[in-house]
Amino acid sequence: MSRSSYTLNSSGGSNFNWSVISGDPISLGNNFSCNGCSNPVINPAYSTVYKVVSNLSGGCSNTDTISVDVVPDFNYSLTQSATTTCLNSLIQFNASPSPSGNYSYQWSPATFLTNSNTATPEFNTSIPGFYEYEVTIVSNLGCVKVDTLSVNVLPAYSPDITLTASDTNVFCGDTVYLDAGLGGGVPAFCGPSGATTCNAPSSSQTIGTDMGSNSGTQYPSPFGFYYESVKEQYLFRAAELIASGFSGGKITEIAWDAIAQNNAAAIFPNYTIKMGCTNQNTLNTWQAGLTTVFSPQNVTIAIGINQFVLTTAYEWDGISNLVVEVCFDNTANNAYTNNWSVPHQIFPL
Repeated sequence: MSRSSYTLNSSGGSNFNWSVISGDPISLGNNFSCNGCSNPVINPAYSTVYKVVSNLSGGCSNTDTISVDVVPDFNYSLTQSATTTCLNSLIQFNASPSPSGNYSYQWSPATFLTNSNTATPEFNTSIPGFYEYEVTIVSNLGCVKVDTLSVNVLPAYSPDITLTASDTNVFCGDTVYLDAGLGGGVPAFCGPSGATTCNAPSSSQTIGTDMGSNSGTQYPSPFGFYYESVKEQYLFRAAELIASGFSGGKITEIAWDAIAQNNAAAIFPNYTIKMGCTNQNTLNTWQAGLTTVFSPQNVTIAIGINQFVLTTAYEWDGISNLVVEVCFDNTANNAYTNNWSVPHQIFPL
């Protein structure tokens, strides 16, 4: 052990007489806190063998010894590349003892670390929150140091920022336009996008598993004409979207698969789609404040995949649950028919 405070523990009796067999002599108040007590705090300068004699009932006594090894101390520094980070961003931990030599390292917990038994593990997680890690550093002679560090992971992704200028060779008085591109990264917040095109290659994901479909008079159905006008909201949980391969970014299109017409009308007047984010895991009330992403227009539904190119793209942050609202209004024609059948997945509440 290094020269630091250490507590001896003894039991069996009411009085304990401590003495030194070999090593650093007892100096009360300096390297030994108390004599006669069962738990003295010691601080020997070098390795020492202690003897304790206790009084037992019936006039008997009991003797025991303990060896305390004092090994060379060492210093260390504990650093990290950042204390606050974003989702899926690496943080470098570094435990650096001095003098150099053979040391062992144990980080706890090992969760989200690349290696819990190295001096320089990397931390990375896709789950926001506050994380604290304890590291135990042990020298080859057995000296032990324990310390902690912490990381605050924000509920947002770090964008891959690219700065560009319209011109790099200019004269006095010229105008230069600067642009900060996010490189197709995951946005920090949900909301309408300023552009309907993507900076990075686009992809398509199928959300959910077909667990059945509605009949001509049943809901939910994004193509429901059983009433003159309809408003429906669908909840897509973040875990479901991520499982499909969508980690966040710009939504430019949405589609539903119509598998049966059921004598329903094909043209839906004033068909509108809205989107928004929520922290709700179930929808028990209407979600307000959604963004119109498909402006009201007449649409024609057909058997198969019906794809809607959004008039306003929507940025999803990869963390929140996504709400999609579908509306149409045919009250002016005072007509209704049936619902198109669309596959759906039912989640337990």
